[in-house]
Amino acid sequence: MQQNLFDTKPKQSEVEFPGLTEKLREAGVLESIDLALMRFFRHKGVKNESVILTIGLLSASNRLGHSALDIELLNDNPATIFGRPGKEMPSFGSYKADLKSLSVCEMIGAPSAVKQPVLPVILDGRRLYFNRFFSYENQISEKIRKLSMASARSSDSEAVPDELKRWFGGLFDSGPESLYQRVSGVAALNRRLTVVTGGPGTGKTYAVLRILTLLIAQSEGRTPSIAIAAPTGKAANRVRESLANGLDELRKSSQAKLPEFEDIADHIPSKAQTIHRLLGSRYRSTMFKHNRDNPLPYDIIIIDEASMIDIALMSKLLDALHGNSRLILLGDKHQLASVESGAVFADICSSPELNRFSRSFADFCSSAGITLPDENIVPDEEAAEMDDAIVELEYSRRFSSESGIGRLASLINKGDAEGAIRLLEEGHDDIIWHQKAPLDCLGEVMPDIKAQFESYKASALSHSEKLQNMTRFQILCAHRKGEGGVDEINVDIERRLGIRVSDKEGGQWYEGRPVMMTRNDYQLKLYNGDTGITVLSGDEYSDQRRLRVAVEAFDTADDGDKSEAVSLRPVAQLQEMETCWALSVHKSQGSEYGTIFLALPKEDSPVLTRELIYTAVTRAKKKVIIAGSRKMLKSAITRKTLRFSGLADRLRS
Repeated sequence: MQQNLFDTKPKQSEVEFPGLTEKLREAGVLESIDLALMRFFRHKGVKNESVILTIGLLSASNRLGHSALDIELLNDNPATIFGRPGKEMPSFGSYKADLKSLSVCEMIGAPSAVKQPVLPVILDGRRLYFNRFFSYENQISEKIRKLSMASARSSDSEAVPDELKRWFGGLFDSGPESLYQRVSGVAALNRRLTVVTGGPGTGKTYAVLRILTLLIAQSEGRTPSIAIAAPTGKAANRVRESLANGLDELRKSSQAKLPEFEDIADHIPSKAQTIHRLLGSRYRSTMFKHNRDNPLPYDIIIIDEASMIDIALMSKLLDALHGNSRLILLGDKHQLASVESGAVFADICSSPELNRFSRSFADFCSSAGITLPDENIVPDEEAAEMDDAIVELEYSRRFSSESGIGRLASLINKGDAEGAIRLLEEGHDDIIWHQKAPLDCLGEVMPDIKAQFESYKASALSHSEKLQNMTRFQILCAHRKGEGGVDEINVDIERRLGIRVSDKEGGQWYEGRPVMMTRNDYQLKLYNGDTGITVLSGDEYSDQRRLRVAVEAFDTADDGDKSEAVSLRPVAQLQEMETCWALSVHKSQGSEYGTIFLALPKEDSPVLTRELIYTAVTRAKKKVIIAGSRKMLKSAITRKTLRFSGLADRLRS
């Protein structure tokens, strides 16, 4: 009788560690897919039960976002990897992951064997990988290091000081807050990789706009082709708006009153797109049109919200660059990592001290009229290859030193839970804390929600104006399910609005319903995180009025109102959209709102981390309202997101 590989119940005779597999399953550490993989390895002839259980734990760790399983950490303290708040971690008893047994297993290869597809698992030192994650890590580190070392200096280096003063003057021309804005320009001239990290309002878009004008002005004969992209449609639209606003600001400034300015401005893209659109997504395929054999046709590629990019997508993006491309990554290293495996941007920015540059780079800055502080300069032989490519912007224009939001975000980043709670208890105009369940606080924000709902149905407003009103106020949740979760709050709001809630999964369509895509649909050109408003379309005196969803046409405006870049989609097409009166913090990345209401759950969970709270708080421009207990808030701020990989070590080895 053939063995069923997906019969996940362990056979006691096969288990060297009696009851451990079942205990790990009951604790939620191992799931059915992990147990099926363990049986697959047995089916392939692996006899060592320690090795088999380690493979199951590798699978479980990938599901938690880790690209590698650290064997030493697993043996010393498995709770660091698999522990869950409020749940006791089962004792691993006599189990230990044995490096020697792993190294001699016929299904596990050494790093040199990575290209052999018959070896599904790779052991590299103390880290265990599935083959594809090991390949992704190596491809990313190899490409990033190559880009960070590749010189991109113009032969007309004597013109650099004048060009920097021309394009980086204005708002930051005096005072220390201007320094790293200008350094980012020098970094972009110096190497083919530039990484600009910083919190909200630190001027990442301001910097990249001036970098573009600088690179275009410095180009020799041929104007560079430029592409701007972001992980989601919403993030792509936001960076497009930011660049358009920044260009208008630059156009009005004294620095822009130059004969060549409009010629330069004409070459800066007026639209942005998703990374999937940039690479050329294929229907029902994880492969893209653009790759190593068919590289992207751009000289400069700018990626915003780079912290959202998972290890697989980053590998494919880097693989699609042609030999002379410049890559500029923008992001906030303190934000949430990608939903999928990896924390690539955080690994790139993993140096304990950023804004430390080599003596050679400091000399280049000096020749461009910029003096770096002595404490920020290290001898060439002590500098890592990445150091000269990464610039951290530290001064926020959005939040002043007196801003409650700015101070709260800083305390969260430091993991100072007590300081953050004291600040919230003091009370500020822009931060409010209710120490009670989110549903008990919704009454206080229902006027905002009702005003939004009425605006979504208002015939006097254009579709574009309705979509813009979505950014005035937003409820953010840590969880989708459970108390204080997205589903519960969405249902409660619809009841308060007098909408008859459908029992059918996916919600009920009605005029004014705000919705969000939950997955990519390449045929419809709609992507995970895109938002829309349900509207009645057609002549109000006709019987042909139908519900449609107005969505911003991020990648194309080939239908709908082209002047507004809004597309109207029949609701029957949109099976992957769900109500978003409330949405998860993860889904809010790449967006900004006037006011956010952060709903904390009643029970603790691994999702509650300082990165989640920081990301939620920094989505707000004007006001933050937090609903939840002191215990949950303190627990979240003190818990840092852990993503185990070998990428940071590879980049700096």
